Amino acid sequence: MAVYVDTMRAGFLPTHVKGRRYVMSHLFADTREELFAMVDKIGVDRQWFQRPPGTGLPGMKASWEHFDITQSKKRLAIAVGAVEVSMEAMAAWNWHRETFGFACHPDVALEKRESTRRAKATETAP
Repeated sequence: MAVYVDTMRAGFLPTHVKGRRYVMSHLFADTREELFAMVDKIGVDRQWFQRPPGTGLPGMKASWEHFDITQSKKRLAIAVGAVEVSMEAMAAWNWHRETFGFACHPDVALEKRESTRRAKATETAP
């Protein structure tokens, strides 16, 4: 089990602080417990939790459970054990969880997704 940060560098202009611009990445984990333990460790407020509706947990609506974190928090997360992965690997990790119902390392999920795509392409080839 692990916690991950992706390579996304999305700009964000907060409405509560004029003139400030943040650059954000996704923080996600194999389990919710690991995710919450990490945000507690690096000082990210749980109010920023993003999750699908219907989980019964407070937070903002999203298609998957994660936090958007600043680059300074990303550096802290990596320093205490988070693994940096590409955005493509993060997307594959989500695909794997939705397809198979469990998480694996994002790079493994990326390989699995690509092999699945190749197999489907072979099946439909004339």
